[in-house]
Amino acid sequence: MKIKDLTQNYITNILEKDNLDLYKKSMPELFSHYFEYWALEDYFHKSLKIKEEVEEKTDLIKSRLDFIEEKLKDFGFDTSDVEILLFVGQNCTNGHAFEKDGKFIVWLPIEAYESKEDIDIFVTHEIIHALHYSVNPDFYFKTKEEKMNVGRQIITEGLATYLTSKVLNINEGKALWADFLNKDELKNWFDSCEDKRYELYDFVLKNFNFSNKDIQIFWANDPKDVYKYRAGYFVGSELIKDFIKNNKIEDKDLLSLDRVKFEKKITEMLK
Repeated sequence: MKIKDLTQNYITNILEKDNLDLYKKSMPELFSHYFEYWALEDYFHKSLKIKEEVEEKTDLIKSRLDFIEEKLKDFGFDTSDVEILLFVGQNCTNGHAFEKDGKFIVWLPIEAYESKEDIDIFVTHEIIHALHYSVNPDFYFKTKEEKMNVGRQIITEGLATYLTSKVLNINEGKALWADFLNKDELKNWFDSCEDKRYELYDFVLKNFNFSNKDIQIFWANDPKDVYKYRAGYFVGSELIKDFIKNNKIEDKDLLSLDRVKFEKKITEMLK
């Protein structure tokens, strides 16, 4: 993997000079994507306020990348051309991948990571998104409407979650949440999702082809309501598990499945 580190630019141009325009110039394509789809530029703030914290988080992430790359390699994924971009964002996401010059680059906002477990799980997840888009760019998005499309998210997030559990040999709960929830919180969340499993499936089926900002199943806004607390990841992961069981396909070959055919099979399963 190739690493590009923009965190020193953050230290220089945000912490020292308080100049967002200079910071954005470190990679305009990244910040254009980031502020269009993930964060609100008008509310930009110093999510990390001291140099030492920036450096510590950067070093911690870098220290885990060889382990993650080795796990992906052992599973059969070639990550030699994968580019990892480290920067400081607005603490609104763990990262994703974006297209630049025909390639998909993994971007990681370092402020979102607190532990080795966070890094191992969610960085693996984001790398899988990049691998998926690289093999199958039809699953990528180029508008806000495409990004929010429920069916696209169910498959891409379910696939990344499922494959993360396989690559790292961890259970589904860890792949979904890392150490963000404690044991009791995770059990309660799973119980809530299971109780509403078929309601959630019906909800996803009815909204599969829609993009609506009021649909919050991929957000983490209300722990008391799974419809607003990442239930979409549960549904996606469960559907991918069932898809693998019902079709003769190797796990790593999920990345190359045609989007139209894949979506058709998933909606048939939901029905």
